[in-house]
Amino acid sequence: MVKMTIPTWEHVQKRFYRDTSSKLNHARFSVLVNRQTGKVIIVDGYKKRYDLMRTRVKNWADQMGKVDGPVFYKMISLSYDVFGTKIPKQNWRPNDIRDFELALREYLKEHFPDVVLYGYAWVGEIQPTSKHYHYHLVIVTGKKLFFPDGAVDRLWGRGFVKVTVAKSPFYLVAYCKKQDQKDYFYFPWGARGFAVWVAPWAISGGQKSKALLRWHSLKLWQLEYLAEHSKGDDLETDLECLNGQRSPPSNWEWKGSWVKLERAQGQADELEKKDESPDVGAFSVSA
Repeated sequence: MVKMTIPTWEHVQKRFYRDTSSKLNHARFSVLVNRQTGKVIIVDGYKKRYDLMRTRVKNWADQMGKVDGPVFYKMISLSYDVFGTKIPKQNWRPNDIRDFELALREYLKEHFPDVVLYGYAWVGEIQPTSKHYHYHLVIVTGKKLFFPDGAVDRLWGRGFVKVTVAKSPFYLVAYCKKQDQKDYFYFPWGARGFAVWVAPWAISGGQKSKALLRWHSLKLWQLEYLAEHSKGDDLETDLECLNGQRSPPSNWEWKGSWVKLERAQGQADELEKKDESPDVGAFSVSA
């Protein structure tokens, strides 16, 4: 009998994930100073990513609820064959999910030309125990989709695929609530946590709905700029000032990033005038 060796998590971590000993990979807390006001804030990078994901996916689901006509939803789960159980060993690479999105859209155009794709969204997750990275994607179409056996597996080509029926776009929102599976400490270095896409002609509001989705993803300094220069009557027009070379420079200057909150707090205290403490806002560490 052949003795089977089960690899330990430390072995998997060493081979397939970034070097967790590098402090630069986990610099979670950043200190920013406003050049104009001198205001100092501490930004929790993990919390910011998590909050942005939940907001964007929730807004995407709201917009999908405005689609005119019948809609159908498919949930596609994608994971990696990190141990080579059915194909050569695979692990996360940059643009894996982007390549799958493009391949899926081309496949639908070729094999289901009468099926309208209204939108899709995905979130990335880490398994709490194995720390394996995987994706959950929901696609919204105008007709029911029945993928032939093995079709989605070939489009993915990186491991395992599971296709199920989702009852609504908010099915994906439920996955966003699994905060223990959004531990960005264990995310592959450079991996994105989510993405959303909407066909502007598919929903009531069109470009205005797209503009609303973009507004929810703006950076802090961009929101401040719009608050100061907004005309208050047309969000699309207001957002145009942020395009290309017309985009204003940020007033916030990065001063450093730290693994531990205590180190970031110490730097913030040095930068803060007199005895004032750094401001804790929506993008900052909770008190």
